Amino acid sequence: MNRKAHIPFLKETPLGEYPTLGQWAIGVIQFHLNDHIQQLKNLTQ
Repeated sequence: MNRKAHIPFLKETPLGEYPTLGQWAIGVIQFHLNDHIQQLKNLTQ
């Protein structure tokens, strides 16, 4: 469960370059999905 992935493009993010699967999943929900929600809000204005 503590296995880490190597994701170089996350190096400069709070997750870091070697996030666990749990950290990555939380990151997707908090950051990526939030970006999509913001894009939709901008489209409706």
